[in-house]
Amino acid sequence: LAHSVRVNVEADSLNAAVLAPDVEAGSDVLNLFVGDVVRDMTQKAGQKCTAIRRVYVPKDKIDLVVELLAERLAAVKLGDPSRDDVTMGPLATAQQLADVKAGVARLSSCAKVVHGGGAPAPIGVSPGKGYFQGPVLLASTEPRPGDAAHEVEVFGPVATVMPYDGSAAAAAALVRAGGGGLVSSVYGDDKDFLRSF
Repeated sequence: LAHSVRVNVEADSLNAAVLAPDVEAGSDVLNLFVGDVVRDMTQKAGQKCTAIRRVYVPKDKIDLVVELLAERLAAVKLGDPSRDDVTMGPLATAQQLADVKAGVARLSSCAKVVHGGGAPAPIGVSPGKGYFQGPVLLASTEPRPGDAAHEVEVFGPVATVMPYDGSAAAAAALVRAGGGGLVSSVYGDDKDFLRSF
């Protein structure tokens, strides 16, 4: 160790956000959860290794969370990031755009697109310039280990919402289905639930 060099290796990017079952509709915690997911999807157009890719929500709250996420994502303004009225810029390259589209197609094998999927005309950008992709939110009704959502990282503004039965064991098992996926955050106040992660 005395003669080694420092190395930082990122071994996994299928980060997850887990909403605990004790979080109430309209609460500050739910608003924080939704805001964090949207920020991670849109900051740097989702092109960051720490972005939330998998969103786990108790079954009885999934419709509410999908609605809240879609509402906030609809407010995203795509275009020239130097403009004050733009909230999300382009992807880095044409290949990155192609990879995002291919990744969404793969995720569609286990989830359906519930928001986005197109590329609205970017603000302040000449037609045909840049590699723009609007945010894409997918939702799965029955996540299973081996699903594309647990194996495919789409390096762009894409996340998949998945239900769980409300138990900490089920949520932890789904997080682990991502090949030892990292948990970005667990949102809730139930100490026993939080300790499971």
